[in-house]
Amino acid sequence: MFGQYGIQALSGGELLFGHLEMLRLTINRKIDEKRMFAVWGVEAPWKSKSRRSQGKRMGGGKAEIHHYVTPVKVGRIIVELGGYLDWREAYRLLSRPADNLPFPARFVSQELLDTESRIEAYINAHNVNPFADPRRALYHNYAGCREFISPYHLEWGDTKYH
Repeated sequence: MFGQYGIQALSGGELLFGHLEMLRLTINRKIDEKRMFAVWGVEAPWKSKSRRSQGKRMGGGKAEIHHYVTPVKVGRIIVELGGYLDWREAYRLLSRPADNLPFPARFVSQELLDTESRIEAYINAHNVNPFADPRRALYHNYAGCREFISPYHLEWGDTKYH
């Protein structure tokens, strides 16, 4: 959003309220409010999770709500840090909270994300692998791949057929 520094999720997962509170307290404790600011990239926990108590018999309908979570997808920026600060200071502030999250996460800067997108664009432009574009492979039925998908994947161009 602001294009400076942040924490990026490397795999999908769920954040509990305690994880968000740990991030908030760690960042607020170390941040200099006159020079820096932090912006959340995820919303508060909203997805309910139910759980039965241990030793309880099965059946009886859905269990009561136990807690709430925030689902996080791969590549999502969880928190962003901006203002007047350099790379070392931002790394010192965000690297430890990134290691304490329940899924793999890393410290990123806008320059790093731009470099990665340029490398990915170069690889896509110079790739000669016919399976690199899943839509093309589905359309031409490479290796009989249409056997494993439904007609809706072809109609809607959905490449995530898992």
